[in-house]
Amino acid sequence: MTSEGIGSAVVVPVGDRVDTDTLSAVADHIPTRPAAIVLDLTAVSFLDSAGLSLLVTEHNRCAEHGVPLRLVADTSVVNRPIELTGLDRLLDIHPTVESAVRAG
Repeated sequence: MTSEGIGSAVVVPVGDRVDTDTLSAVADHIPTRPAAIVLDLTAVSFLDSAGLSLLVTEHNRCAEHGVPLRLVADTSVVNRPIELTGLDRLLDIHPTVESAVRAG
C-alpha cells in the first residue's frame, strides 16, 4: 500500500478489504504528526466486524497522538455497517478525499 501527501494531510488508500495489513500504514504515519490522516475506503468491497474494530482501534491510536483520522466512504458497503453500529457518531466520515483533506 502506498500513501501520498496532499497538503499537510496524508492519504492512505485502502484496497478491497480492511485488515491489519492495510491499516498498518496508518500507524506508520502517526509519528510524523501530519495535519490529518485520511483513510480512503472508496475501493473497499467488504467490511465486517473485524474491519470495524480495526477502524476504531486506529481512530483511538490517532486520537492518543493528537492526529485526526478522517475516513472517505461513499458506498453502502462501507457506510451501512458503520451506521448500523453507531460508529458514524465516532468516526469522521467524508464523501470525498478532497472534503476530508479540507476538513478541519
